[in-house]
Amino acid sequence: MKRTTLKVLLTGVALLTGATYMQAADDDGLFKADGLTYELVTVDGDSHFTLVGIDRGVKDVVIPEELTNEVGTFPVTGIHLDEKCDIESITIPSTIDSIWALDRLTGSSTTWPNTLEYVRIEDLRAWTSIEFYSYADIYSDVPRGLSNPLAKATEMYIGDTLVTDLVIPEGTESISNEAFYGASFLGSVSFPSSLKEIGYAAFEGCSNIGSIDVPDLAAWCGVEIKPFNRLISVHSGLDEDEYIPVFNKAELRVHGRIVTQLTIPESVDSIGAGLFNNCGSIKTLYIPEHVTSLGASSFADCDALENVYVFSAEPPTACSVIGSEEVEDFGGTVVLYHYGNAFGEGRLLNRATLYVPVGSLEAYKSDKYWGCFKNIKEFDATGISNVAEESLAGRIRCEGGVISFEGLAEGIVPEVYSIDGVLRHRGADSCALPSGVYIIRAGNESVKVRI
Repeated sequence: MKRTTLKVLLTGVALLTGATYMQAADDDGLFKADGLTYELVTVDGDSHFTLVGIDRGVKDVVIPEELTNEVGTFPVTGIHLDEKCDIESITIPSTIDSIWALDRLTGSSTTWPNTLEYVRIEDLRAWTSIEFYSYADIYSDVPRGLSNPLAKATEMYIGDTLVTDLVIPEGTESISNEAFYGASFLGSVSFPSSLKEIGYAAFEGCSNIGSIDVPDLAAWCGVEIKPFNRLISVHSGLDEDEYIPVFNKAELRVHGRIVTQLTIPESVDSIGAGLFNNCGSIKTLYIPEHVTSLGASSFADCDALENVYVFSAEPPTACSVIGSEEVEDFGGTVVLYHYGNAFGEGRLLNRATLYVPVGSLEAYKSDKYWGCFKNIKEFDATGISNVAEESLAGRIRCEGGVISFEGLAEGIVPEVYSIDGVLRHRGADSCALPSGVYIIRAGNESVKVRI
């Protein structure tokens, strides 16, 4: 890394304050203005400024998008502080792409002070792409999130708008590691259908998030939750992935409606590791025949989960690799892989009931992962499963993906709801719907059907 020492004219702050600064470089190539110290860094011919110091006593920091020196104008792209500070607010422009924790951190210290009251973000889309570095993946005594100022702030603004209900903008495909770590002021999060990846610990410590809203359940099922990986044994080479929950006991909502009965959509054949980990609202889970695999911890710690219905006679894969280690064998060094259960360990497996198709009980009991359920029962996975009076069930036909009604009493208007409570059809005429489990209500009666 080549560090360029030049006389600098700090004009970038004028973007926000209208002020212009002239400051000569120190002997070590650092430049100061308004109590902020910047360094010009050149890597492979590409130059940018990094904020490396904030004087003690400076309370409100506004980082400019760019600074101008004798050679030209360069963006401010990083924050890598050398010393602690005692600021009360910081405004971060869209040009920032990395924030580092202090080099000399220990497990009990942090870059950002307890005096920090709010963080102002100029561009939320840009914020979701910032890389946060804290050395937590190297040193076991260093906690995550030390580089993120949101973990210390009591408020967050996007522009001039105070944010408690976070809406990730449509078009966002990835959220970086630790992006909202420790943001305890958030009450809810809405994700876009464009999202494909959430970095590890992106929402760790967001203890007050009560709901997570997704516009498209099938799209959400395709999101990859990145695990936190740490080498846990230098001697054996054992490393292990930790799937850090996005939900934190929050309830799942689809288009604003709370989901207590979750049916995996028709277009989904696999559930990624950690995807619904720690969800607080799912009470009943329906896994159709087209689902062939569930990743590690995909439904771990779902404390509300009481019933799991699997419609495939052949047990789907219910695990994925969470770690590996190299061991010596007679033939040389071999790699052993460690797998994690889709439903985690302990309480959920002891409490929830797993329902499997008639005739497949032994196959599930003998499976290494499905067999961990303490309560496994058979059920009729075909046709209509009645949950109310037989009279209504006798007037419903489900054939070829079409629900039709016959002989309903005058004035009775049936309603068809998906298992997550969304109204899909109203009226006595027939309706074509994707395969799944539905609840039909007519008058005082209701029936559950599968098509």
